[in-house]
Amino acid sequence: EGEEDRMFLLTQNGVVKRMSYEDIFYKSQNHLIIPLSEDDRVVTAFADDHPSVLAVYTKKGDLLMFDRSQVRVTGDKAKGVEAIDLDEGDKVRGGFLINSEEYVLTITEKGYTKLVRKEEFYTKEGKLKKRGQKGLMAVKLSKDDALSVSTSVNFGDTLLLSTEKGRILKLKIDEGKIPVAKRTAMGEQLIKIEGDKVIKATKPKTGNSQ
Repeated sequence: EGEEDRMFLLTQNGVVKRMSYEDIFYKSQNHLIIPLSEDDRVVTAFADDHPSVLAVYTKKGDLLMFDRSQVRVTGDKAKGVEAIDLDEGDKVRGGFLINSEEYVLTITEKGYTKLVRKEEFYTKEGKLKKRGQKGLMAVKLSKDDALSVSTSVNFGDTLLLSTEKGRILKLKIDEGKIPVAKRTAMGEQLIKIEGDKVIKATKPKTGNSQ
């Protein structure tokens, strides 16, 4: 099915689009790949991966997980579809795919960090929610804080965190070091960097990655 040759684009207003690399890269370099409304912008793009679940998270700490097959592959003229039903004033911060990972990591702008079992984002019947629904609370935010970064992890993973001011921090997902907590918990302030904040988490590719 050529799943590897596809990409997801996510915008801050909650639009998701799935495209083939061909439509992104092989046409003229300057063509537009997603028509955006005035106040919208693309916040992230990542490669498709089969089989996996798509997660979209917001500044105010909501997260929605749904099956990636709910987003059809469309051409460059298509607007994309609604990924998440945003609350007033909220914006999408990013998204990621979940494959064999057991946990969702959340890091807030103030450095509050925790792991949540991915099942906490399923419905009461233990099923995935649907695209375009409201997200579930992924983290309790203190005043003036916001969810900055979220991604899927297993114990033993190492992440590279990039900050707004260009620092790179290494975060090892060790049991006992990062609290496993409920969706509605705040987590612990493990990352303290005055006047700076974590804005991205990447998993370096290793030979034995799942």
